[in-house]
Amino acid sequence: MADAGSAGLDRLERWMLAVVTHAGGSARGLRHARARRQIDVAVGDIERVVTRSSRLSAIERLDIYAEAYWLRLVEVMANEYPTTRDAMGERAFDAACRAYLARHPSTERLLLGLSAKFPDFLARRLRGKRGAALAVSLARIERAMEDVFDAPAGELLSPAAMAALPAAAWGRMRLELTPAMRLLALDCDANSHMTALRSRRSASRPRPRPAWVLVHRHGLRVLRTSLTREQYALLRLLGRGVPIGRAIARSCRDLRVSADRLPALLSGWFRDWAATGLFVAARVG
Repeated sequence: MADAGSAGLDRLERWMLAVVTHAGGSARGLRHARARRQIDVAVGDIERVVTRSSRLSAIERLDIYAEAYWLRLVEVMANEYPTTRDAMGERAFDAACRAYLARHPSTERLLLGLSAKFPDFLARRLRGKRGAALAVSLARIERAMEDVFDAPAGELLSPAAMAALPAAAWGRMRLELTPAMRLLALDCDANSHMTALRSRRSASRPRPRPAWVLVHRHGLRVLRTSLTREQYALLRLLGRGVPIGRAIARSCRDLRVSADRLPALLSGWFRDWAATGLFVAARVG
């Protein structure tokens, strides 16, 4: 631990980082162990380290940097969760972001995964409150959109390659899904709501009910697709490596479709999924 007079530049930088990034503000940051390990200075003696200006005290000068730091992090999260922010309102969203960042502070040089736990945090924070289902569901979709955009995609299995697979082996075949995808089980139809808002159409708040969404990247585009319960279950089973025949039997046993229409329905699902780059490999056994 160094005093103000003997602290070198490295210690001074570490001290300032600890002070201005403290969730409780600069004055509390000064008293935190992280700061005191670098420079042990009381609030009343702060001008031994940071001088006052003609108009601002030393603490007020530090608070400028502290507020800029938190505003920047909240801005990053607002860019990642724009529809969630619209649904919650600016003030409630900003307060949730600050509470989240106090619990999950930035520790990396890059901000890529800063808000990865925000949807789960929001679910706990909003539990039982009006609008919670929509806000949390929107956050889960927007988090998935961030994740799949940065995920590796692999070499895709084209629709032509899918069509060329031997029909006799389809039941035993296992499909590998692109890693640039997420399957979401939500508490309301937030996907349709998001589409309406992003298209600048008016949209009433959806009622809480189970909803399923596929989020994946195709090329440089991130796609959001609402799914039926059966489609969600089927893709989930395929993603676990279950053979196609068994996956269909388990996921579609309650599907209200006549036996003669089922093959065409399933064929359409697989054709659409292949056309948007959902599959990367197929193997028998």
